[in-house]
Amino acid sequence: MINTQQLLFVVILWSIWRARNACIWENKQANPVSTCLTASDLLQDYNWCCNALVSTPLSDHSMTWEKPPVDWLKCNVDGALFMNERKFGIRVCYRDSLGSFVQAHTMIFLSKSQPLNVKPPL
Repeated sequence: MINTQQLLFVVILWSIWRARNACIWENKQANPVSTCLTASDLLQDYNWCCNALVSTPLSDHSMTWEKPPVDWLKCNVDGALFMNERKFGIRVCYRDSLGSFVQAHTMIFLSKSQPLNVKPPL
C-alpha cells in the first residue's frame, strides 16, 4: 500500500504537470495556489474513495463488464462533480468486441447551475 507522503508527492507532481500543460496548450495562466488546492482535493477524494470501499459492504450482486457483440463498440461513461471549482466532468471509454481499448475522452465543463438545482438521477 502506498504511504501518505508518497501519495502526496504523486498528486502534487500530477497537479503541477496538469497546470503546466494548461499553460502550454490552453494559454492559461499558472496559479500555484490553485495547483496546490487541486492536489489537496485529489488527495481528499482518493482517501474518501478508499474509506468508502473499505466501509461499504459488497452486495451479493456484483456488476461485471461484458464485451459488446462482434463488430460493435461499447461506450462506458462516468461523471464527476467538482463543487469547489464549479465544474463537472465526464469520461468516455470505447472498447471493441474483444474488450480491447479503442479510444477515450475526458471533458470538463463549467457549471452554470448551483448544486442545489441539479436533480439526482431517477
